[in-house]
Amino acid sequence: MDIKENLRYWDEYDWPSAGDEWSAAWGSSQEQWNTQIFPHISRFVPTHTILEIAPGYGRWTQFLYPLCTRLILVDLVSKCIDACRRRFACVDHIEYHVNDGRSLDAIENNSVDFVFSMDSLVHADPTVMREYTLQLGRKLRDGGLGFIHHSNLGAYHHWLLAKSLIVKCCRGNCWLGNLLIHDCLSDRNMTAAQMRRFLEESKLECVSQETFPWGSSRRPIDAFTVFRNK
Repeated sequence: MDIKENLRYWDEYDWPSAGDEWSAAWGSSQEQWNTQIFPHISRFVPTHTILEIAPGYGRWTQFLYPLCTRLILVDLVSKCIDACRRRFACVDHIEYHVNDGRSLDAIENNSVDFVFSMDSLVHADPTVMREYTLQLGRKLRDGGLGFIHHSNLGAYHHWLLAKSLIVKCCRGNCWLGNLLIHDCLSDRNMTAAQMRRFLEESKLECVSQETFPWGSSRRPIDAFTVFRNK
């Protein structure tokens, strides 16, 4: 989705369980953090300054703030930042910024030890991912690291075309099309290969990359990318 689509969708979304509804398949946000996320980042934290891009209502923020002495939250949706301010009002080392969906200008260069984004930038298109990555090349300290969850759905463009034809032939019924591929709200153009190119352009080193299925999709439509300011 582009920036306008993301802003409209998440501004209208009612956040029934403050984001925990997105972890229902794991039993809870705590279980998803323990089993899927923390094992990927445990060697990078604790650290001094963490930047979380698109925290939503703070589903992962609650686990990040004990792991640093400074936590910076940046989100496109003002009601998400407002929700985080209320939720973490007693935490005095969190900074809050509403951005335009692509800018990190509010953050000093060479100031971030670890950047994190989970289950949010997976909705972002390649233009947004490239701009964020280019800026992270400046915001990360020497040796600073990042963990980003993003879309790889664009690698299955032919399957998306086939799904569209099936949906059209079935007069809008997408059940059969979802058997081919389910997009799960991941961006339809972003790929893991593009992310590697963006990192190279930004003078950042791709440490590891993992593609995997998400939700009801059987194909590896999402990716985790770990990178470093070398």
